[in-house]
Amino acid sequence: QPQPQPQPQPQLAAAAAASPPKKVVVVFRAAGDAPVLKVSKFKVDESARFAKVNNFLTTQLQAYLSSVNPESAGGAGTAAPSVFCYLNSAFTPSLE
Repeated sequence: QPQPQPQPQPQLAAAAAASPPKKVVVVFRAAGDAPVLKVSKFKVDESARFAKVNNFLTTQLQAYLSSVNPESAGGAGTAAPSVFCYLNSAFTPSLE
């Protein structure tokens, strides 16, 4: 006689589905004459692409530069700051 299959418990399935995404701590360090951020540690989703980190850093630097020099903020001719990222001592991965 076949034995009944155990049914998955709904509480465990719901808990697994509701678990928050895992995060990775990213630490930014200024190189050369780049400005130092007030907060240098941030948490990013484990599945996020490196382009998201690069875009976030660019946004933070734009906010800093606009607070230092308000005349250059938001003008039509102003360009985003050039951001070069390194992981440990290696140049940034592709921004896919």
